[in-house]
Order: sequence, then C-alpha cells, then structure tokens
Amino acid sequence: MHRQSLLDAAVNAVYLALILLLFFTSLQQITELFVSGKLLVSVQRGYVTCSDFILFYLDSKIAFSADAHHIYDPLVQLKWFNAAIAPAHINQPFFNQHVPFIFALWRPLSCMPLEMAYLLSSGLSLACGLGALLLLLRKESGLSLLQLFLVLLGSAASFPAIVNLRAGQQGWLVLTLLCLYLWSWLSRRDLVAGATLALLSFKPHYTLFFAIPALACKRYRILVAAAIVELVLLTAAGATVGWENVFSYPAMLLHAEAAPEFLGVHANKMVCARGLASLVMPDWWAVRVGIAAMLAGLVATFWLWAKTTRSASADTRFAICLTVLLCLLASPHTHSYDLLMLAPLAITLQVVSLAGVARLERGCHRIWCLLVTSYPLTSWLVLAALPIAIWAPFLLMFILNAALFVAGFVCWQQSLSVSTHQSDRSV
Repeated sequence: MHRQSLLDAAVNAVYLALILLLFFTSLQQITELFVSGKLLVSVQRGYVTCSDFILFYLDSKIAFSADAHHIYDPLVQLKWFNAAIAPAHINQPFFNQHVPFIFALWRPLSCMPLEMAYLLSSGLSLACGLGALLLLLRKESGLSLLQLFLVLLGSAASFPAIVNLRAGQQGWLVLTLLCLYLWSWLSRRDLVAGATLALLSFKPHYTLFFAIPALACKRYRILVAAAIVELVLLTAAGATVGWENVFSYPAMLLHAEAAPEFLGVHANKMVCARGLASLVMPDWWAVRVGIAAMLAGLVATFWLWAKTTRSASADTRFAICLTVLLCLLASPHTHSYDLLMLAPLAITLQVVSLAGVARLERGCHRIWCLLVTSYPLTSWLVLAALPIAIWAPFLLMFILNAALFVAGFVCWQQSLSVSTHQSDRSV
C-alpha cells in the first residue's frame, strides 16, 4: 500500500511538473514580449501582428467619439486601429464584430494607456474567472481544498489560458459569467442566473445554448430576468452607438464572418464544426455549416434537458457538461481561447489525480475523468502537430472535445438507466 501511494504521488508530481514547465516557459516568453513592447503590436519583415485586445481597447474610444454611429464601418475601424498601433500600419481592417452593447461597457479601459489597460484587464479577468470557478466547484464538486487548488492551477496553466493572455482575449470573462450562471442555476437564484445569461450574450451563440436548460426545465423566471437585462443592455447600446447598429448587427455579423477583405477571423484555427468545414470548403459555405451545426446542437441540447428533467437530479452535472461541450463543438465561431469554458467539467470529478482516476470502478466514468483530469496537459501536447499544418493542433482539439462529449454522453445515459431502474423497482 505504501509503495502504491509513492507511485501515485510520483505520477501526479510528474504530471504537474510538465504542466508547470510548459506554462512558465510560455509565460516567460509573453513577459519578454510585453517588456520589449512587442506583445500587443509587433512588426517583423514588414508583417504586422496585433493583439486582439486592441479591439476591446478601442471599443469605447470609438463609441464615445464623433464616429459612434459608424462603429461597424470598416474604414472608421481601420482609421482608429492604425492610430492605436502607430507607427505600425495595416491596409486591411482587423474587423471588430463585437456586439453593440459591449462598446459602452469597456469605457474604463479606454481611459488609460493601452499597456496598462491590458495588464488591468488580464489580471482582473483572471482573478474573476478563478474566483467564479472556485465558487461553483465548492458548491457542487465535493473536492478537498487541495484538489480544488489543483483544478484552479490546471485551468490557469492550460494552453487556452496562455492563448488568452497572449492574444488579450476575454476567455476568463466568459468563464466568469458561465460559472456564475451555473452556480446561480444550481442554487436556484433565478434572477442572478438571468442577469449573467444576458451578460454572456456578448458571445451570442453561447447564450442561446445556456438558455435552453431554463426553457426545458420551465424555469421561466431566468428567461424573463435575462430578457429584461438584455433589453437594458440593448437600450444602452442604442443610446451610445445608435439603434441602426443594433438592428443591423446580425446582417453585419453574417457578412463579416466570411468577408475576405477583413482580417482576424482565422476560420482554419477554429475548434468547432465550422473550423472543420473550413478545411474542405470556402468560408461562406463553412459559415452556413456552422450555423446549421448550431441549430442542430440547440435541438440536441433541448432533447438532453427534456430527458434530464424526467430523471433524478444527479444527472444534472453531466447535462451541464454536455451542454458546455455542445455549445463549443456545434458553435459557428469558437477558438482555442474559448476552451477555458471546459473548466466547469471538474464538477463531475471525484478525485483530481491521474493515479486515482485509474482506480475508478466504472469504465466510462474512468475514461471521462481521465480525459477531464489530463486536459490541461493534453491541451499542450496537441501542439506537437503544428509542424504538419497550422490547422492540425486545432483539429486535434476538436477531436479531443468530441471524445469528451462521447464519454460524457455514455456516463449521462448510464445514470439515466440507473434512475429508470430504481424507479421501476420502487413501483
């Protein structure tokens, strides 16, 4: 027994050491780029590389300027972007397709220098994301404090976390809202759930997926609260950037997603159905495939929750996990930085240990827990496929997430069978 404990500790130590090595090596590179002034804007051999964060930084600068009612005009965006990255210069718009209400919400960031805004945004969003994840896990997982710490560490040291930091993206903010939504859902705080669901609509397709459980479970207070908060957000957007931008947003978004004259979409690096389609067909058709996949995913999510509501409450954890996976796999626009949304899958874990997972009794649950526990490391290992093609690691991420979905679906089905069997015996 003592020898087995030592072996378990050694396996876990090696696993943790590998993650931390990859994380700190990447963090050192990002720090060096930031100190040298090349993280947010870099010019090499005449090619300009820019951080996505610049788009968030410019949101409120444009919204509170004379160009406020022209936020989706490519020439206006190009003018402001070039002013922000000067003396660097680009000729094609790095197009900003953020939802209209987000332009007003980033007002505090635009009141400070770009580098300071990046540091503040990255630090606060990381703290909020980890705090919200801890809140959810302490309520639902039953893990010890040490195991909770390991989950937080694994989330912060994963490849999606580093991509968020490198690109200045808002994955930690999405994770914050998602965890708060799930926590309030499980705690039956419907007004809080509705408010966070509405705020999550700055990624509109994700809000659609997480509105389905409220609809299927007839928790209409969540939907009413979400509608009220959404109306407030849209009213603020209309007052700031004009109602014409609010009403024309869907058409603009559909055009921008496949427009070859715009930079920044990178469909071949997406980790969703659209990314898969973009490898074999033109962008416009890939967008259509992504929308069709999203509609099919929404139907599947409703079916999933309709069955869950007729079963025991223990099924809810896997229903939540499958909803997260469906909204990523069937999304028309998901990048690797969005995969931080997978962190709540840890609510299903009994132990945070590769050796401990290997000794679980149920085969499907063992596979599921192994995939979830090892995800921080495997998210790095898929980068080994990068020499094959630029899209290869992201295809592997899609396959890995699909494997997670299959394993989770089998676990969910088995728990339904157990509930049905127990119900039959009681009758």
